Amino acid sequence: MDDESNTPAYEPPNDYTPPFVAGEFVRPKTPGLYRFSLVVVSLAMILLPLLYLAAVGFFGYAVYYYATHVKLPGSSHLGYRGSWLLMEIAYIFPLFVGSILFLFLIKPMFAPRPKESEHFSLDYADAPQLFSFIGWICRSLNAPIPSRIDVDCEINASAGFRNGFRSMFGNDLVLTIGLPLVAGMNINQLGGVIAHEYGHFAQGSAMRASFIIRQINFWLFRVVYQRDSWDDWLVQASEETDQPLRGALFFYLARGGVWLSRRVPWVLFWVGHLLSSYMGRQMEFDADRYQVKMSGSAGTVSARLRLHQMLLGQESARQQLRAKWKKDKKLFDQIPNFIISRANEIPAETQRRHYARSFKMRTGLFDWHPSDAARIAEARAANEPGILHSTEPARTLFTNFPELSRRATVLFYQDLIGPEFSPDWLVATEPTVAPADYDYTADRENLSRFCLGVATNLRPIFISENNALVFRSQETLVAEIRSCRESMQQSLPGVRESLAAFIQADARWLQLSQAACLSHAGFAIDPAEFNLPDGDLDGAKTEAARALQSAAAALQSFDDLAKVRLSHALQMLRLPQFAASLPESVQLKDHAKEMVFVLSRMPEVHKSLLELRTDCFALDALLRYRRQHGSADNLVQTIEAVIGSLQSRIKEIQQVTGQIRYPFTHTVHDAFVSDFARNKEYVADPQEAVLREASSHIEKLFALHERLLSNLVQIAEKVESHAGL
Repeated sequence: MDDESNTPAYEPPNDYTPPFVAGEFVRPKTPGLYRFSLVVVSLAMILLPLLYLAAVGFFGYAVYYYATHVKLPGSSHLGYRGSWLLMEIAYIFPLFVGSILFLFLIKPMFAPRPKESEHFSLDYADAPQLFSFIGWICRSLNAPIPSRIDVDCEINASAGFRNGFRSMFGNDLVLTIGLPLVAGMNINQLGGVIAHEYGHFAQGSAMRASFIIRQINFWLFRVVYQRDSWDDWLVQASEETDQPLRGALFFYLARGGVWLSRRVPWVLFWVGHLLSSYMGRQMEFDADRYQVKMSGSAGTVSARLRLHQMLLGQESARQQLRAKWKKDKKLFDQIPNFIISRANEIPAETQRRHYARSFKMRTGLFDWHPSDAARIAEARAANEPGILHSTEPARTLFTNFPELSRRATVLFYQDLIGPEFSPDWLVATEPTVAPADYDYTADRENLSRFCLGVATNLRPIFISENNALVFRSQETLVAEIRSCRESMQQSLPGVRESLAAFIQADARWLQLSQAACLSHAGFAIDPAEFNLPDGDLDGAKTEAARALQSAAAALQSFDDLAKVRLSHALQMLRLPQFAASLPESVQLKDHAKEMVFVLSRMPEVHKSLLELRTDCFALDALLRYRRQHGSADNLVQTIEAVIGSLQSRIKEIQQVTGQIRYPFTHTVHDAFVSDFARNKEYVADPQEAVLREASSHIEKLFALHERLLSNLVQIAEKVESHAGL
């Protein structure tokens, strides 16, 4: 896109409305006090650099006056030459130091601005839907459409005048969107963020006043804190070891004078910072109103929480990038996706602790942004439904987001590292991101095929490590595998009936466990809801337990046959003669060993998972009844008891799985099974959080068992096929 053009990046038709918009945008009212304070603060900020210029002029005149009106006394009035030398130093020193101070005071007015990073501007072909979406937002807010849309790898978005003061009296704006926001947010959240940024520009006078305030504050900051080659020269000159004492004394006194002279702009800076911080907070609150109107109160709060989660992911990504560079001298080629993959793996408990710390922080006197707690409270108090209701990923607004992410990442590395950066240093990000999207459907199909359609994760197969040094012959193993297959096939009709009875008995047991827990909490349960025609809950539970035990016993022999068949096939891989004839036998044996290592340590976890599952169903019923029927006599105590049981079992599972490395590719380097099992979806309600944590352990560890077993099944089927079975 041409940088010199101030035409809008793209203007959608006047009647264009995104398909995911419900309703019309109603601009929020801007409080009169906010407008008045904006004018007052702007005038006060303009006064600060004028005061600085006045101070510089006064100091310059003082130096001039000293040089033209103060004379060194004649030597005849001095008793001896040493006194004359001291008088000479006393006369020259103020003139020398004063000149240096004047130069250091005036140089910030002519100092060049720091070089800006190279920007990466979007073409319309990169994201036609995004251009149309942004154009619609700008028209809805009555804000100018951007002349340019830039993207970078920061977790941020901003809008501002494209060419500084030269663009201030027009509508020449640039919108910058951090690609991690696109990678990690949905359309509702991203639309709210963009509406927030353009909320600053919905009023022409406000956006110009805001620009002036920011620029003056930034200029004062540079005057006080930014150093350049002049400052470095003065420090270096004062520390020269081969210069006379008189010269060193002059330079050190000059450095002290420079430090003292900066106290004047230091005072002005902090006065300006105080004023601009107050105004900045009001501006943020005003822009938040636009975001709430656009994406709703719930969408605004979720976007703020998601932003915090992404910042946590960014810190994790930086650590892993440093480790990758230190170990392999490689960098990942898609920073936005890499950050989000780490953010999605931040455990909910870690998020909860982070939010607890963040939301306890109160707005400081010199904070430009209000505290998160204050902003969330304002958003919730508005209770707005919003008009954006799409939960589709924001990346769908782009034509080819992965390729765009790569291009932006390369530009980021080039800007960070410099000309020595080489594309050869890049490695693909996808393998570290893909595990979060793993599809377990194929695993279930593999297990169902191996077990002839009789498979359930409630009755898992566990294989123990076999470290025996002596093995049976190939003929014996093949014969036993064939026998197992035939026996499984012959028993199939009865086993299918037993499996159906087992699943039905399990569902009945969970239902009655819920009923018992609700009754204990003090709720009056409806017998019809729990299929208790005679109201005998204890008798029904006893009958369900008996039916579950009977069905499990009927399935046991079939499960044993499947286990023997699988373990024998894996043993054949360890026979030298058979392995020599099987392609990739070494890789298959190593992979099987890795899968068995993890699987053999899971039986201890499975029993706790089944108990965890029962408690989960009970807590879910308690929380649901509380929402529907209110409180009950013993509800609080019952919920606390169930939550205590859940937390205790989760802790037990974490202790066991915390010793087992996760055997598949994971977004976290060297992850353990305990990391994989943790819940990653934050909820504010602590009781709901425990329920989700337990549910996550159940779902993910059952799925892990299926994946481990599926890998072994595929190896076993290759062995059986090669053996002629």
